[in-house]
Amino acid sequence: MMEVFDKRCALINKEGACHQCTELNGIFNPKQNAQEEAVKIQMVRDAEKKDKEHLFDLRITVMKEVDPFTSPAAELQLHHLEFDRKVMDRHLEVA
Repeated sequence: MMEVFDKRCALINKEGACHQCTELNGIFNPKQNAQEEAVKIQMVRDAEKKDKEHLFDLRITVMKEVDPFTSPAAELQLHHLEFDRKVMDRHLEVA
C-alpha cells in the first residue's frame, strides 16, 4: 500500500493527521456534509447557553490587548483595523 499511495497516506506512514480520505469522502459522501451541518447547529445551540456577559468580557479583553504598533501581531491587527475602517466608511456612504 505504501507504493500505491506514494507515501502520501498519513495513516499508513503513521505520521501526522490524515486529511485526504476526509476530503475524498466529502466529495463522494453526502452524509459527511449532513454531519458537518449538525455540528454547526450544535455549536450555535451551545453558544446560546453561554453567559452573554462573560462572552462580552472576553471580547473587551481582546480589544484592550489590540496594539497595532508594538504587539507581536501588530501587522495583522493594523490590517484588521484598516479593513474595519473601510467597511465603516462604505456603510456610512450607503446610509
